[in-house]
Amino acid sequence: AAAAAAIEAAAVEAAAGAAEQEEVWWMGAAAASDVADAIYQLIDALLATDGLSGAADAAGAKDIDALVGSLERAAALAEEADWWGALELWQAHCATRQAGAAAAHRAERDELLIDAKLRQGGALQIPVREETLEQADRARLADLDARAADAIAQTGVDDASAFQACLEARTPAERAAILLHGVQREAERLARRAALERALGA
Repeated sequence: AAAAAAIEAAAVEAAAGAAEQEEVWWMGAAAASDVADAIYQLIDALLATDGLSGAADAAGAKDIDALVGSLERAAALAEEADWWGALELWQAHCATRQAGAAAAHRAERDELLIDAKLRQGGALQIPVREETLEQADRARLADLDARAADAIAQTGVDDASAFQACLEARTPAERAAILLHGVQREAERLARRAALERALGA
């Protein structure tokens, strides 16, 4: 009787373990599908900005095709539940966006500096020393810097902190959730940007 009870208990434990493994697999598959779908939605949002004014700044890169290709590879890795591979590509995407936004800001700032100096007259010396500009022009520079910093902050992109959170995550599900949140936030931002651009152009 004791042996039969032990065998029955072992069978129950094995069944419970199998059910738990099946639940974990299902959750992983669902997470992989959700993240991959979100990345493809981000690609659609990114393509919707292509050709709009400020599209390169919105996407964070001028080469839309390269950016889309990288995101497609990230989606494929997500579908395979290769979270580290997908997260690495996502981190690169975020870094590229940040670099693109910074480059756009520098170009606009340099243009403002040179224009202000030319309006003063005299020989143009590069680099332009900001302290030699009129107070109104220095105020415009400060406003440009503030708006650029605010725009980057509003995107919520911080690839370093997000990747650190992934390193600290204990389970693949947690890493998938971090990636999903970042991708969805970016897709929503680009969709809002595209809608605004179209409304202003109407």
